[in-house]
This record gives sequence, C-alpha cells and structure tokens, in this order.
Amino acid sequence: RDLEAKAAAAKKDKGKPGKKSTVPEPSVPIFTVEPETIELKPCTACMFRFKGFNANVGEVTETIECIAKVAKDKGMKAIFTSEVSADFINPLLQPSSQELRFTYMHSNDIELAPQTQPMTLRN
Repeated sequence: RDLEAKAAAAKKDKGKPGKKSTVPEPSVPIFTVEPETIELKPCTACMFRFKGFNANVGEVTETIECIAKVAKDKGMKAIFTSEVSADFINPLLQPSSQELRFTYMHSNDIELAPQTQPMTLRN
C-alpha cells in the first residue's frame, strides 16, 4: 500500500505541571522538515532535512511527529515522534573589512565582468 507521510513540528512543553512556562510560544516552529509532505511507494525510502532558525539565544526543544495516511484510510496515524533540540548562540564574527563597495556603470561597448573583493570572517 502507498503511504503518505507528513512531518509536523509542535512545541513541546518542558514546564512542570500546573506552572506556566516563562518562554514565549513561537508563532512559527523553530525547526522545519524538508520535504514537508511525501508519498512513499512500497519498499522505498526518503531522506529528510531538519533546519533550525531562531533569532533568540538559548536552548530550544521541539517535538517532530511523523504522521501517515495509509491508502484510502480517512484518519492519520502517528508513525513516530522525535525530539529535536539546539542551543542557539550569537556568533562573534569579525570581518576583515567593515564595508564592501561596488560600483556598476552600464555601457553597451563594455562587457559585463564580475566584481570581487577579498574578505575574511573570523569567529
């Protein structure tokens, strides 16, 4: 039977029962899964990529749930759940130059050429 699997991220509550969490709930999940939806034929597999982005510094844990719909079944069934976590930091990048300047002047008789400047980033 064909399987249609869908990965869904949901914030996992790490607080104690009866106590409110001090961490605000994100409006969108921190972690995303690609591809979000697939259709698996029998005896096949799929590689998934998990990406995380957070503008705030700190540890984040979310639960990723893989759900499936088998053939013509109406409901979705949980296949597995997994915790994804990351410790987001502010990188301390030091550029070799504080600015890069490029100027482009169009002229029909001059062929377009790439403009480059060396720059290094040190962490």
